[in-house]
Amino acid sequence: MTDVQLASHLEALERRLLDPAVRTSADSINELLADDFREVGASGREYDKLTTVRTLSMEAPNARRLSRFSLIRRGESMAFVTYRSVSESDGISPANTTRCSLWILRDGRWQMSYHQGTLLA
Repeated sequence: MTDVQLASHLEALERRLLDPAVRTSADSINELLADDFREVGASGREYDKLTTVRTLSMEAPNARRLSRFSLIRRGESMAFVTYRSVSESDGISPANTTRCSLWILRDGRWQMSYHQGTLLA
């Protein structure tokens, strides 16, 4: 897979993770996140896969847009991506976030192993 193809594929997976229907589906999230998944949230708290799946299942749906997607490839089975997202909920000011994710190729499929989101001022 070329870098352009991989960037397109991982951007599509990131977009899936931003989709409210996917975010509230434990099966979908379990498929996309590696078993050793870790996240550092905007609060600075760390989350594992189980906590993330539970938290997302209770999340109120909101619209998210993604831009400035960038790929840094590390060999054939590891990729680091960065992007910006804007989250909009009714009656709440939009939240602009810089995000980064580490994706690992295991058993023929890409799964997110690490994620961090930082709110922009």
